[in-house]
Amino acid sequence: MEDYIKDCNHYAKTVADMEGALTVARYRLEGEEYREYIANLDRNRKIAHDALIASTKLLNKLCKIYGEPAIYTGGESRIEIAKFAIAVTDELVTTRTL
Repeated sequence: MEDYIKDCNHYAKTVADMEGALTVARYRLEGEEYREYIANLDRNRKIAHDALIASTKLLNKLCKIYGEPAIYTGGESRIEIAKFAIAVTDELVTTRTL
């Protein structure tokens, strides 16, 4: 479970980092250099997203093996799984105690 939470956080951080980098790159880079930079950012995001999807499926499989309810009950859509990961991260941040 701890690893799954880390995967959710990693995905959320990757998306946030990508959005920040895109904002800066629009003003700093041009042409082919800009396109290559964007492609690299997107590749990193996709890798994190694919890892998140695999982790989600594994966690639910383990829940089934041990007779526990599934953690993720949404659909197979990449977008739905991504939104769930962001929700997990948001929940951790908003409910933490200092």
